Amino acid sequence: MATNVSNTTPAAPAGKVNVKWQTDGTNASAYVDPSGGTVTATSGVLTAHAVVVGNGSEDIKTIAALGTAGQVLTSNGAGTDPSFQNAGAGSGTVTSVALTVPTEFSVAGSPITTSGTLAVSKANQSANLVYAGPSSGGAAAPTFRSAVEADLSLSNVTTNNVSTSAHGFAPILPNDATKFLNGTGAYTSPGGALPTWLQVHPDNYPASPTIYDDEFEEGSLSVQWSWVNQGPATVTVPSNSTWMYMDSGAGTGGDNKRILVETLPATTWIFVAKLHLYPNLTNFGWGGLGVRDSSSGKFIFYGFGYNNNLRLTVDTYASPTSAGSNQMTQSSWFGTVTPSTGTPAFGVVQKYLAIQNDGTNLIYYISLNGIHFFKVLTQTNNAFLTNLSQIGFVIDGWTTSLHEFLQCDWIRKYTSIISVN
Repeated sequence: MATNVSNTTPAAPAGKVNVKWQTDGTNASAYVDPSGGTVTATSGVLTAHAVVVGNGSEDIKTIAALGTAGQVLTSNGAGTDPSFQNAGAGSGTVTSVALTVPTEFSVAGSPITTSGTLAVSKANQSANLVYAGPSSGGAAAPTFRSAVEADLSLSNVTTNNVSTSAHGFAPILPNDATKFLNGTGAYTSPGGALPTWLQVHPDNYPASPTIYDDEFEEGSLSVQWSWVNQGPATVTVPSNSTWMYMDSGAGTGGDNKRILVETLPATTWIFVAKLHLYPNLTNFGWGGLGVRDSSSGKFIFYGFGYNNNLRLTVDTYASPTSAGSNQMTQSSWFGTVTPSTGTPAFGVVQKYLAIQNDGTNLIYYISLNGIHFFKVLTQTNNAFLTNLSQIGFVIDGWTTSLHEFLQCDWIRKYTSIISVN
């Protein structure tokens, strides 16, 4: 037991108080600085790491048993010294933990009654739904629902600004078959009539035929046509048909062009014909359009030829029986494949040939669809022919006893064509 605080020897320094106690039967003394609580031993030794407690009088003492690692200083109740003891178990009573989430999510592992993990994932949704607030009315929590027009900000009129034109969606149709969506994004009525090539197919009957047109549907050749150097050549216009069939007759072994012509207009013009050539593959043959000067007998041939390969050609002739002078030959367009006997020289799709007199030049065109024409050659009007007086069809079967055949669906005078070059 510790003894009472007393003035002992050695004397405490000025301002300090001597203390005397007993630890484990050994006297010890110290002095204490009342202002700072500092204890300075003067004799005897306190137990290392001891906890000092009071005994309710003037004595102090240390706890004999210091405890072990992990123990805590625990009160043992009134009148009993505290002691180091093991920490006791908690006294909680929770036996289950669960988690709830909104319907757009799902939870796995809930509830937990011992140990475990709560896992949250997205719940499956039906197709074509959007996650959004209410489709109308006041604000509310978002749900998965079908989209409505208001979600997309559609409007009746669009502009060329995507940010203000329904975010790229097509505008609502005007329910008016006479209106079209123009370049500004508005529905308007077209100004004037649509282009002719948008209104009808080129093979349809022209709305306003001219005296130069021929659809070859009368069952016989129209009176507007006449022969030049006909020889054995013939023309067949089948009844209830829309085409004519031209036979060169037996070849003579040299140049002998058979020409079927009508009179040309005195002013500028464009003539278009839909035709193709049926070649005899053991023959040199030509078939196509021709422009003729009736005064001199000269003419220009523009059409298809077969001479070991397929070709598109422009040739000038002083007469039907003279040798020609080639102005242009294009065979690479058609390749080097030899066509089968009895098939059109240029395939089953007929070609559209056009010749134009613009007042200064003769211009030659070809088209695959009768709408867009590719320019083949341009010549000065009087470069070969002084007068442009006749136009028509030219055919020639060169090899002795062999025939060439030319078919034409129609020939028409145009006011304009669409040239793509």
